[in-house]
Amino acid sequence: MQIEANAEELGHIINQISLSPNDARILSEFLKRDDASIGAYNLKLKKFIAHLETIPNSEEFVKALKPIRDLEDCNVWQRYYPIEKTPKTHLIHAEYIRLPHKFMAIFGDQYNGREAPLIFYRSINLLGHVDDKIGGIEKIYYLVKPFGYDFPDLIEADGMTFKLRELYNPHYVCLSNPKSKYKGLPMPIIIDGKPVQPMSNAAYTVNYKKYVRKSSR
Repeated sequence: MQIEANAEELGHIINQISLSPNDARILSEFLKRDDASIGAYNLKLKKFIAHLETIPNSEEFVKALKPIRDLEDCNVWQRYYPIEKTPKTHLIHAEYIRLPHKFMAIFGDQYNGREAPLIFYRSINLLGHVDDKIGGIEKIYYLVKPFGYDFPDLIEADGMTFKLRELYNPHYVCLSNPKSKYKGLPMPIIIDGKPVQPMSNAAYTVNYKKYVRKSSR
């Protein structure tokens, strides 16, 4: 895709030419993915190239940047597309919670602190520690699979039962920068220049499961 090719080309610019803080800011703003139409992207690119031409030694980068022209380039996924047009490369995140054991009130939580089932994603915190332990009942466990995977409502593993809480696609959610006007909340979807709020994770879960059931028939 031409958008990705332009972004990859500009990813090398910082190491090859000297940028002022303002140049770096403009570059960063241009590289942010949004839901602009093909025409809007080409206009944004044209304005960026006009600025890039003012930066010394930027000629090769200017030559490499191309607008979106052919049909293949126009098949860029947009967040307002129906769920069935989601690329198979998108990784869907499923949140699961552990159901209380029927004897927990009597014997306590005998599973707390044990190793979590291998099926769940193991995150790494800022200190480099792997989160692979069972926590309290309120803890969330993640199952990450490509789009189209049929996430079970219940998972039985190592004597425990985990219930599906909700599903979400990080590309669809598209969280904003905490310092932006959206304060870290999901970016609105832009349709014909008008912002539309994306569906909630709960609504996405319902639509995703409907799609999976329909496609499996």
